[in-house]
Parts: sequence; structure tokens; C-alpha cells
Amino acid sequence: MKLLEEVLKKISPTEEEEKKIKKIVEEIEKLIDKEKPEDAEIMLVGSVAKGTYLKNSLDIDFFLLFPPSYKKEEMEHIVISIGKKILDDWKIQYAEHPYIRGFYKGYTVDIVPCYKVKDATKKLSAVDRTPFHTTYVKENLKEEMKNEVRLFKQFLKGIGCYGAEAKIEGFSGYLAELFILKYGS
Repeated sequence: MKLLEEVLKKISPTEEEEKKIKKIVEEIEKLIDKEKPEDAEIMLVGSVAKGTYLKNSLDIDFFLLFPPSYKKEEMEHIVISIGKKILDDWKIQYAEHPYIRGFYKGYTVDIVPCYKVKDATKKLSAVDRTPFHTTYVKENLKEEMKNEVRLFKQFLKGIGCYGAEAKIEGFSGYLAELFILKYGS
């Protein structure tokens, strides 16, 4: 157990670091809120939202949820325009549709458009499921399980299997969280 405790110290954010991330998240939310349409909703997603991020390996993911009345191109344009205003060194990235990635005070930030749907079966694009993933994990992952998720993610990184992107084809953070929810450690 001593080894796991040592690893956790290296990969877990300190209280001070968590406070700093929280402050950065709040700043970005305020900036997005000033620019977004009234009927769009901001949602922090990913490991920062769920408290499962690794100390030196985090990005801050925001989704902008739009009513289904918006056209995809309209959502994309809004998100990219917002990102260009608030992020440094931004780049347009592509998943099912474009989103923007850049930096804010040294942190990598993604702003992704999606549709706000009542349930995942009504999704209009693949990313519309992500808010449900975040909500599910936040509601079900107990505080003591968060360190288990961190250890599992670090293990996966160590063997080159962490990351669902095409170049790695490994485990996503969400899948790691689901494994811990199912098996406990």
C-alpha cells in the first residue's frame, strides 16, 4: 500500500492546486457566459468536472449546450468565435464537428458545441452524450473512488493505453471511471 500512497502523492493535485483550477474554471465560465447566447448552457465536463484529473496532465473541457433548434454550423461558429476571443494560441479541432482548443493562463481548454437533449437516446450528434457521462459519474463515483480512478489512469498511461484518440486507441478517462465504478479498484 505504501507504493500506491507514494504514487497518489505524485499524481493527485494538492488543495492549493485544486483551488487554483477552480478559480480558473470560474473565470473561463464567466468569460464564456458573457459571449454565449442566452439560450445556450455552459457545462464543465471531463475529469476536472468529476475530480478525477491527474496532477500534471489536465485539460479543462467546457461544453456549450444548445437547443435543438440551432443548426450545427451555427453552434460551431458561436463556439469558435467565443474561443478565439478568450483563448490564446487557439486551434480548431475536429471530432464529429469542429470545436476549439487553446490556452488560458497556461491551461489547455476545449470548448465544444453540442445539443441539449433530454436523454441520450435523443442525441443529434455523438458529443451530445458527454453531458450525460459527466452527470452519471458525478452522481455515482464516491469521493474515495476518485483516487482509485487516478491510480488506474496513471497505470494506463504507464503502459501506453490511456487516451481514446486515434494515435493511442486506448482507454478514455470515462472508461477508466466506469471500470472503477463497476469494480471498485
